[in-house]
Amino acid sequence: MARARSSDAWIAANPENGDLYAAYVQRDASGFAQIYVARSTDQGATWTAARATDGTHNSAYPEIAVTKRGVVGVLFIDYDDAGSVTLFRHHFAHSFDHGSSWDDDVLQTMNPGLSPTASSGFLWGDYEGLTATKNTFYGVFTGESSGRTTLQLDPIFFRQKSCRWWWIGCWLEDDD
Repeated sequence: MARARSSDAWIAANPENGDLYAAYVQRDASGFAQIYVARSTDQGATWTAARATDGTHNSAYPEIAVTKRGVVGVLFIDYDDAGSVTLFRHHFAHSFDHGSSWDDDVLQTMNPGLSPTASSGFLWGDYEGLTATKNTFYGVFTGESSGRTTLQLDPIFFRQKSCRWWWIGCWLEDDD
């Protein structure tokens, strides 16, 4: 499988303290292309990197953003070709500890072979975006439509507040 050939790296800055974060793709000991996030606290003079993905599938096309509280978010795609069809998953991972550990949510799993607008059944591209304002992430990716008679690819928008204690409720987190 050819690796991602474009949009393999993105950079973002913490709006409060200026720390820099760069997300990029690197094949590692897992044998798969993985998403890594590097952090610099000295305006890019030195960097410390950690893997943001789990090492079980090829991953690519990272988008990165940082909230005002320093929560780092990464939107990326992976695929699973172990079965009879190739499944693509859009992920949103976030870190509350400057990229040392990651919580990962699958936003959508899609079989493009079911869509007449994706005739090859294989999609692998940088069709997404991520930004943060205050303490909320906003993202978009091209995914499987819902509620349409004929499946097709549509923009899928999402919003994720940077709440660490979700069982208490995001409403306890101020948004300024």
